[in-house]
Amino acid sequence: MTSPPREHLIQTSFFNLNDVTRWVRENSSRPIYPYGKFYYYEQILKVPTYVIFDPATPVLEVRQLQTEHYELQTLNDQDRYWVLAL
Repeated sequence: MTSPPREHLIQTSFFNLNDVTRWVRENSSRPIYPYGKFYYYEQILKVPTYVIFDPATPVLEVRQLQTEHYELQTLNDQDRYWVLAL
């Protein structure tokens, strides 16, 4: 019995390989050109609060710029994130 072609496995899996590759390229912390999105926001634009929401899981990540790098924030006792700018 022969196994299905590799393309078939990629297309029928729960994720699309092209989407994963694009996400990694856009959201990486790549410090050389072309910069990753995470690096660009953290080191070049220096955005004070970086929020990522993944509707598939659903997971919300809130990061605050501390000195030179983002730090992942934790929920407070009311299950909320404190965002100073808001």
